[in-house]
Amino acid sequence: MKKACFCNKVTMDFPVKPLLHFMCRWTDCDTLWNGAFMGFVYPTDEVTIGGEKSTYQFNGDSSLGF
Repeated sequence: MKKACFCNKVTMDFPVKPLLHFMCRWTDCDTLWNGAFMGFVYPTDEVTIGGEKSTYQFNGDSSLGF
């Protein structure tokens, strides 16, 4: 499956079926993603990321201390 970010500067190619998927309903995820966040896990050797990449960091305020 091939996808791109909103600005189309970063492209991703990964398998259609993930190894694992999960949903986060913490307040931090709700704030960052405007609702529950759904994540997917893929083997790193089966994912290709291309284009102009940068980093983003968010220090959450989880009550669990992570």
